[in-house]
Amino acid sequence: MGDILLYKRGGPNVTDYLVKAIRRDDSGKGANRQLRREGKIPAVLYGNEDAPEKLVIETRDFERLLKQGALGKLVNVEFKAGRSKKAVPALLKEVQTEPLNGKVMHVDFQAVDMKQEIGTIVAIHYTGEERRVNDGSVIQPLLREVNVTCLPDRIPSFFEVDISGLQAGESITVSTLKPEEGVTIQTPAEEVLVTAALVHQEAEAETAEGAEAGAEDAGAEAGGEAKEDAGK
Repeated sequence: MGDILLYKRGGPNVTDYLVKAIRRDDSGKGANRQLRREGKIPAVLYGNEDAPEKLVIETRDFERLLKQGALGKLVNVEFKAGRSKKAVPALLKEVQTEPLNGKVMHVDFQAVDMKQEIGTIVAIHYTGEERRVNDGSVIQPLLREVNVTCLPDRIPSFFEVDISGLQAGESITVSTLKPEEGVTIQTPAEEVLVTAALVHQEAEAETAEGAEAGAEDAGAEAGGEAKEDAGK
């Protein structure tokens, strides 16, 4: 079937992601199952000048690309069209996985116009936890990504959030993110990214609530017994 390759050329820009694929003629559940048995993934490129392109990519290489954070990013999809090659800038839009084992089943690429803004997601990377003072709290990330709009070649690789100074009971919101010019964050500014939860206090509160509830139950039971005795 020829070489099928996905890789990141190097450097911080999202346009460095390159997907080499081949066209496929067969479609349907049977053909897709056969591709997966061969270690390949069926894919579709939508939004191109022509009809949607049915493609094939290698499972192992694609999973490696996902680990590099390519989901929601701009990639160049390269494949043969007759005797020539086509390279189409596209958003890695959707990855369908098998619910039980997480195996990639299908991939959607969305061709883009480099002069028009698009909406996508950008991952949040939390750093500095090893430098935090141990105050009995536990870091709880509430968001792993945010929604943004920008030109395709301006998509950030990720947003970095330093949590080294986060103290017990404090939180960091989306409003603290500082995107580059041309990038607009669509996730509400007041949404909490990460918090330092007071685990011990929460546990004590739950224990106190449990004890109070137990006392109420015991009181109710004693009252019921007293009523029964009075009725005898």
